[in-house]
Amino acid sequence: ERPAGRPTNRANPEMMTLLREQGAEFGFRSGWEVPNWFARPGDSAGYQPSFKRTNWFEPVGRESEAVRDRVGVIDLSSFGVILVKGKDARTQLNRLFANSLPQKIGEGRIAHMLTPSGKVMSEMTVACTADNEFFLVTGGACDLHDIRWMESNLDSSSDVLVENLSDEWSCLGVAGPRSAQLLSSVFSESDFLQREWPLLSNNMLTSRSGIEARVMRISYTGGYTNRQKWLRRSRMAE
Repeated sequence: ERPAGRPTNRANPEMMTLLREQGAEFGFRSGWEVPNWFARPGDSAGYQPSFKRTNWFEPVGRESEAVRDRVGVIDLSSFGVILVKGKDARTQLNRLFANSLPQKIGEGRIAHMLTPSGKVMSEMTVACTADNEFFLVTGGACDLHDIRWMESNLDSSSDVLVENLSDEWSCLGVAGPRSAQLLSSVFSESDFLQREWPLLSNNMLTSRSGIEARVMRISYTGGYTNRQKWLRRSRMAE
């Protein structure tokens, strides 16, 4: 991790302060400051690379076991977020993606955006959030690339608006076998312990403290109950 120019200009000061108090050691992804690992009392903090075992070897192992056996919260805010909406949004996106788009509000798909010859330009999570409105999640640093491709291939006469929301939305991944229990304490038990959540489904929920968040069931760690929680960046530290 390069120390020059840090923190980056895409840092969230309130969130960084909160996480530093918990021992966070930061790295940067797509310009965002994100915690790489957390130092506890007795750990050797700081960036100390090595050809052997680094100073973060044991802490990362400890955190991996916590996610595997219990629950962990992971800052995934470096993902890119694109909103596509308008009367022709579904028709136009169906021209660009190989997979069929989600048909109902609250459904999601993993979809690949292709060139006319079949080359993969991007892989995205596509969530239907309203009639002819889609919340697209792409890899870090891919948002501008994907928007350029979409805008250059959309029918110029179509009624479609493409917005880059990457600087407005943050993401917290909640992973582990106790994910539903943790989320039910933040939102409500009926939202997570009693409601069915098909894979890639998403719902706009309001927490017990009044914060709106888009919650999506998706996992990169293999857990059935894992979720991503998308919320306005200005309210992330709350």
